Amino acid sequence: MPALELAARCNALYTAAIADILDRRGWTSQTLSPALAPLRPGMRLAGPVYPIKGRPAPGSDYDGSLRRVLSMLGAVPGRSWDRAFSVAGPILPARLRVRNPGTKVHKVATVLPAADLAETYVALSSHFDDPSLVVRGATEPSTLLRRPGDWPATDPVELMLYLDSMTYLPDDILTKVDRAAMAASLETRVPFLDPAVAELAWRLPLDLKVRAGQGKWVLRQLLERYVPPELTERPKMGFGVPLGTWLRGTLRPWAEELLNTKRLADEGFLDPQPVQALWQRHLSGQSDNEYLLWDVLMFQAWLGAND
Repeated sequence: MPALELAARCNALYTAAIADILDRRGWTSQTLSPALAPLRPGMRLAGPVYPIKGRPAPGSDYDGSLRRVLSMLGAVPGRSWDRAFSVAGPILPARLRVRNPGTKVHKVATVLPAADLAETYVALSSHFDDPSLVVRGATEPSTLLRRPGDWPATDPVELMLYLDSMTYLPDDILTKVDRAAMAASLETRVPFLDPAVAELAWRLPLDLKVRAGQGKWVLRQLLERYVPPELTERPKMGFGVPLGTWLRGTLRPWAEELLNTKRLADEGFLDPQPVQALWQRHLSGQSDNEYLLWDVLMFQAWLGAND
């Protein structure tokens, strides 16, 4: 399928589903809350904000050095990191032979300065750290992510699983990957969200979920009864597309029209200057901003279709 046709289909698919997305709170409460409610009798709200051990004091010499190093890591284009990892692949430990290393290095550079688990999780799950830099007059709404006082007091790993279940799952991957997958009769994660399965999973002790650095441990043990390990013990394969390359090539004219400075200024929703800065840095290869730009482009395409 041509990239431009794919972009149009994505916009049409998610525009048609806006009513469902806006009603995600009802979906979350009906599907997940019954499974989560009775699971942890010891769970309580107003939990602690977990500090990150070894974090240098703000303003210290070490803190300044750390920020400079992180800035340098983030300044190197993702494609350059990808090439470097590709060349060094044969001598790298297996755990460092990862897919999309450039994206991962940039993400590490983003989250390392975090002072606690709350900042870390928000950084990991956000595209724009401060939406008001792009959206005119924006104030980020108060969501569960921004209210750590409402988080359960539990193990940090269990806490991140909880936050994934209550935010990232219903607000992101279920509305995107799973909606698209089921349109092609492909089930991805929805069968695991059967209330009985979800309740059982939350009742399992953590060491059955993560053991010796390996996630989904108990599920892997179950799979071994029916599926040869060589079919399951493989690197994770996502559904990524070469969006960054498309935006510099096939999709560039389409994107240029949607990101036109005058158009953005006349519409009045987005600040043209930072959007254009992201676009020009992406085109020049100074940085890989495909995810940030895609957020803007999908909004612009939706706005144009509903103007």
